[in-house]
Amino acid sequence: ELGDDLRQPIDTIERSGSHLLALVNDILDISRIEADRLELVETDFDLAALIEELGAVFALACAEKDLAWHIEWNGVEQRPVPVHGDAGKLRQVLLNLLANAVKFTDAGEVRLRIASQGDDRYLFEVIDTGSGIPVEEQRRIFEPFARGEMKVGKSEGTGLGLAISLRHVDLMGGELAVESAPDAGSRFFFFLVLPSVGGEGRVEERRVVRLVPGCTVRALVADDVAENRDVLMQILSGIGVSVQEVEDGLQAVAAVADSQPDIAFLDIWMPEMDGLQAVQTIRAECGEDRPRLVAVTASVLEHERQQYLDAGFDEFVSKPVEAGRLFACLVDLLGVEYEYRERETGNWEGIVLPEDLSRRLQAAVEFGDMAELEEHLDRIAALGEQGRRLAGHLSDLSRRLDLDGIAAVLEEIPLGK
Repeated sequence: ELGDDLRQPIDTIERSGSHLLALVNDILDISRIEADRLELVETDFDLAALIEELGAVFALACAEKDLAWHIEWNGVEQRPVPVHGDAGKLRQVLLNLLANAVKFTDAGEVRLRIASQGDDRYLFEVIDTGSGIPVEEQRRIFEPFARGEMKVGKSEGTGLGLAISLRHVDLMGGELAVESAPDAGSRFFFFLVLPSVGGEGRVEERRVVRLVPGCTVRALVADDVAENRDVLMQILSGIGVSVQEVEDGLQAVAAVADSQPDIAFLDIWMPEMDGLQAVQTIRAECGEDRPRLVAVTASVLEHERQQYLDAGFDEFVSKPVEAGRLFACLVDLLGVEYEYRERETGNWEGIVLPEDLSRRLQAAVEFGDMAELEEHLDRIAALGEQGRRLAGHLSDLSRRLDLDGIAAVLEEIPLGK
């Protein structure tokens, strides 16, 4: 346990690092916008789950400033809401708009409103009671590094968020607009067409249990950090994959030659020989008999994905690694099949989570912070027999890094005060 004398500087370092990474990401996004290289990455996703994740984060942010926080759905009667679109860009746009709303609102409320307009058309609105924006400033705020006169000196951001949001919305087929006036708050809004996913869709409601009988997979995990290797080994071995671990690129090359794994997960930054050198050596030495090669890196810079593919990797996985992403890799690269278990639903009667606890749990899921989640399990277990069962179930999901499963369970449980 860290003392207060250490916790404060460490927290400062963490915040500074996060801010620097955000700045780098924003600048790279702007560079790609100027080079016209941004692309849509469309998948099937649950719009309701995405909004719920954002809600968990901004409920806490608003509470810290004594602001009221509201999520309002109009014309959407059922959950989940399976749709097809670029979930990553939609999430980033809403994060940018909501972060600005919280940052520049000192009293009152922040509201996220989602309205179905029919024909798969949705209206997204971020409304605040903040300082507002003069009419003459409203066009300029969408330019890179512009913040508006009323906001200078108060912003901790990069001045890129709105420019990126404008381009992302445009790329998704919408148009980002603003209505505002000084001392009258602001309303940022845009329309998007998000086609509904027919039938049950591909929004996953089942949990992978193991590989189907007769399906065998041998995997190699290469990372110089033991904790990182442990995460991948725990996920993979948990479904029946045979896993070998090594500590650097040289060992990885030797292990591929000796053990001939089906798939190799290689960290990019390793001593002796890094992942990029290792993949090139493996491809040169093994030819067509090589294993499938997956880059694993803590970088979240999406533009690097193509760089790694061009270097010889078959796929890219970012840290913190999620179980679902690894399972998808095995399907895409090896064609494996799984046995599934339906997610445990409807069995939490009698449990009411305090609202602050639920928000903190949801925020932990949003950020993939399993340590934060585990810290709250004792509080859940203190809610009685059902609470102990729920805590055990969440602990199991946490060990599997099943973030979607945890989010689904939390959605089923009513909130108290």
